Amino acid sequence: AARNLLRLYEYTGTPQYRQLAEQTFRWASQRMKRGGTAVPAMLGALDMLLDNPRQIFIIRGNDSDDGLMDQVIKTYLPNRALVRSDSATLPALQALIPSLTGKTARNDKSTAYVCEGGICQKPTSSPKILAKQLKAIRPYPEP
Repeated sequence: AARNLLRLYEYTGTPQYRQLAEQTFRWASQRMKRGGTAVPAMLGALDMLLDNPRQIFIIRGNDSDDGLMDQVIKTYLPNRALVRSDSATLPALQALIPSLTGKTARNDKSTAYVCEGGICQKPTSSPKILAKQLKAIRPYPEP
């Protein structure tokens, strides 16, 4: 539940989702202290809370987006929020996910956007460039 709340926060930017996730961690804190191995999903969600999760948007064009999706699938990114859309469903998703606004399939080619904290890297249709963007190592933020 906590990880899904954090993903909803990443998608929408609505602070209440993050606050509910934090409440969930406070509720489970004693159990996590006593035996973290008994609650691995909660520890994984706590990792997402402490990290700056990446938002990955793939907007399908007239071509296949398989090469872009292959890179996302191959790259271990447990703390990510992934949205995959085409031009037909994009307007409805943009109404729900404000960070999707302005993102399109550039030149009618499937386009990937990798963002963190509201700042996006250069959009790309190249699986090789996307792989580099996804594999970039970043340290955890300072507390």
